[in-house]
Amino acid sequence: MKIAAYSTALYSTWIFIEELRLLFDAGDGVAAMLEGKGRKAKTVALTHSDRDHVTGLLQLQQLHVRHNGLRVLYPADSRGIPLLADFCRRFDPWAGPYVNWERVLPDERVGLEGDLVLVPVQNTHIPGKEVRSLGYKIVRRVRKLKPELVGTPGEVLATMDRDAATDEIERPVLAFSGDTGPMEPDTWRDQPILIHEATFLRQSDVERGPERTQLHSCLDEVLDLARAAKPERLILTHLSPRYHEDEAREAIAQMAAEMRVTCPIWLVPPSRVVWDVFQEAEVWKS
Repeated sequence: MKIAAYSTALYSTWIFIEELRLLFDAGDGVAAMLEGKGRKAKTVALTHSDRDHVTGLLQLQQLHVRHNGLRVLYPADSRGIPLLADFCRRFDPWAGPYVNWERVLPDERVGLEGDLVLVPVQNTHIPGKEVRSLGYKIVRRVRKLKPELVGTPGEVLATMDRDAATDEIERPVLAFSGDTGPMEPDTWRDQPILIHEATFLRQSDVERGPERTQLHSCLDEVLDLARAAKPERLILTHLSPRYHEDEAREAIAQMAAEMRVTCPIWLVPPSRVVWDVFQEAEVWKS
């Protein structure tokens, strides 16, 4: 799976999965960086309303929306995104009919390409009961033979109705945490690919205080989660721009070794577009 991304805390985050025609978030500059590739996006799944995750939408819709139309998903209780949607419609009225803005709730099923389904997950970036920040899972719906029919001759199965012979199950494909504080490992367990924010490399860098109403993750918390959730591959994003790429790679490799993380780790470094994450050198491999 080819994943292109830019993610620098405070400035801009977007993650583009071309074969799924899916864009997670639409931070500043996404249209300029993707250029013609952006036309392939049919769905934009927004995680929350922070400016560094949404301000690229206006240019994205202006350049690409008439080619395919655009569906924009966002947390159901978001306060800022409906205002942005209204502004986009007023500022660019000719594009309005081609953009569908859709509120989504945790555990809702949203169809993507083919048998793929997007499942919103409430995260801890904005604490509280309101659905104002989300992560997302992608699952594939497949049919599996009912356990009690294992060993049944093929000619018998061929005469049976599909629902009588098989159950529909969901197999994980990928998960994206969005901006978030610590979460329970079960939320992201056994993902083939987990994309997770790691804003801070050290606990001493974490910005705390009564004025900090939004939570982010520190590297040790993410690696501890990875040990428990056991993703096959881990991609770290949303690092603070205070860190240089070499510093980040060294810190991640050292801590992953100390914590005995078993999954390979890739990095979307601050201030650089990565056009194919898995073609980059791994930061860590056990």
